Amino acid sequence: MTTNVLKSYPTAGIANNSGAGGTAYTVPTSTTATIIGFNISNNSTTSVISVQVTLTRGATTYNWIPAGANIPVGSALDCVGVEGKMVLAASDVIKVIPTGGTVDTIISVLEQS
Repeated sequence: MTTNVLKSYPTAGIANNSGAGGTAYTVPTSTTATIIGFNISNNSTTSVISVQVTLTRGATTYNWIPAGANIPVGSALDCVGVEGKMVLAASDVIKVIPTGGTVDTIISVLEQS
């Protein structure tokens, strides 16, 4: 029997980590996920933060949002848009790589297992 569950995954304080960034979400084993919301917020009170978002599937890493997407002070970046969705496979990994400070993320998904 297939199970559908809505979940929200917040991650606080993602830093650059020497260009490796931090993991915002990993799809659980034996699960597919549809991202229905994905926001990245700027934690700085004084400067713009630039971000890159990647999706890794197996041994291949794809740029979801290329390096250089700027998030102004006191703002957030909506990574899927109002009408957008993204379907992910088991074990896919979303990473956020900020430059110029730390960011918080929140990803809302529908997981099917």
